[in-house]
Amino acid sequence: MHAITVDTARLSGPITATLSSRRNLVSALVLLVLGTYSSSLAGDFVYDDRRVVVANPLVGHWDWHTLGVIFTRDYWAAYNSVSGGGQIESFYYRPFVHMYELVAYSLVGRNAIGWHLLSVLLHALAAILVMLVLEKSLAAASSLEAKQRRLVAALAAAIFALHPVQGEAVAWISAFANPLGSVFSLGSFYCYLRYRESRKALVIAAAAVLMAAAVLTKETGLVLPGLIIAHELFIFDRERALSARIRAAAIMALPFAGAAAVYFVLRYRALNVLVGKEANLNFPDDASLSLLDTLRTVPALLLAYLRLALMPLKHSMMYDFGPVRSFGGFSFWLPLALCIALGGLLIYFCKRWIEIRIAAAWMLIPILPHLNTSVFSSEEILHDRFLYLSMVGVGLLGAIAMMAAAKRLQFARLGKISIAALILIGLSLSTVGQNMKWGSEAALWTHAAANAPNSRITHMALGRMAEERQDYQRALEEYDAALRVNPDIIDALNDAGLVYARLGRWDEAIANFEHITALTPNKAVAHFNLSVAYAAQKRYADAAREQQIALSLDPGQKWRTQPEPQGQH
Repeated sequence: MHAITVDTARLSGPITATLSSRRNLVSALVLLVLGTYSSSLAGDFVYDDRRVVVANPLVGHWDWHTLGVIFTRDYWAAYNSVSGGGQIESFYYRPFVHMYELVAYSLVGRNAIGWHLLSVLLHALAAILVMLVLEKSLAAASSLEAKQRRLVAALAAAIFALHPVQGEAVAWISAFANPLGSVFSLGSFYCYLRYRESRKALVIAAAAVLMAAAVLTKETGLVLPGLIIAHELFIFDRERALSARIRAAAIMALPFAGAAAVYFVLRYRALNVLVGKEANLNFPDDASLSLLDTLRTVPALLLAYLRLALMPLKHSMMYDFGPVRSFGGFSFWLPLALCIALGGLLIYFCKRWIEIRIAAAWMLIPILPHLNTSVFSSEEILHDRFLYLSMVGVGLLGAIAMMAAAKRLQFARLGKISIAALILIGLSLSTVGQNMKWGSEAALWTHAAANAPNSRITHMALGRMAEERQDYQRALEEYDAALRVNPDIIDALNDAGLVYARLGRWDEAIANFEHITALTPNKAVAHFNLSVAYAAQKRYADAAREQQIALSLDPGQKWRTQPEPQGQH
């Protein structure tokens, strides 16, 4: 096992002393984050922000009823608690996300700039924690000198913070669960590292509490025990026997397993299920997907995430990437061969350099939950925000590569600093451009359509925007584009039917509404819409029948307050 070394003799002097100061590095990191993401502050509320912030019925109510809703309902049902019933709307359980919304509303109200600023500050805090966690991890496992460790950790944190793949998690208000959950996860891991030094019960207790906060914010926090076990087995105390490391890993993971158990108890009490996948009526074709399809998709999905991490270009809200449904040469076998080759190369480097082991653990373990594509709709299996925590490892790998290249090429001190600065400036400029894509609904969905022309979510969003402009012909074109992807998309059928009704084209409206009632016979609003269309055509007997069915399905007429479609944060 070798350590990556950097010649520090030529890095001595006042410039290096200034750069290696932890306080100065943290200050520089915060300034970089604020400077890069200041372009997101002028952004409007977009997509799910309307439900999460603008129309959120929970904010402004600090009372026991609100807290009860937050901790006893699934994530999306909590937003519909005033008008909705007790039905499950999703299989997400994230009460700390709602708690954050209450706090944020208390601070900034419904001011978009304020919400954006809070997201930027969360991201800056996450970047600081990345630096501290990596510096302490390197101190425990690497032979790098203190100044080298600090510079590598700071550079890794800067790459983590400035990479354009993070733009979605920071510039989109509704994605704040990613930096918020990562702050808790990184804080928990930092306490774990401190416990390894001090063995103080209070420190490990704090680590467990922070992990509980992480998983109550987003399910990704469940990877923490895996990260700790990986560090205990393969990174720390490598001179000890494997059996001793296994025992140490099991003992060290116990408090975190306890935190996970608390989460699952609360989750089960609220949702009555530990794991589940909701049936999305806009993705009826997903019902045919099997476990084999999920497994077949993994190699191509890993390569897609690798491209997003290593090629900071052409990031988008949506991607034309779907499940791999067959053993095709280019769709499965070639990605599998490339994954095996890259995996072998990673193992080779991990054997030689302990620093790369740390990077590999942070890259791979946080992405594992997102490889289970069965829990997402088929258009939602690839998103920039899913890489948020994995970028810790990508940042460290990038920092290691830059420092090693500078040593091999024997750059002078100023040359090394200049190369690092140029790379960070390039990442920052790319991220500034990415932030602009989230500035408005028009910018967001126009860019998404250019990158994912087959996305039904994108076409439906563009259709609704056209409706708001009263451009009904364009709206119908967008809904038809979505229906060409699949003719049974409920929202596209319904939205197009409502446009036909608005234009007085009742025959076409009736055809759409009849199609919807055939697909969802137990959906009250579908029968209500069909009754209105029948009445417009003076088919009063049919209208009365459909009205009666709607009332029998939902006597409280809750269809009049249907929630908007939502994404997955």
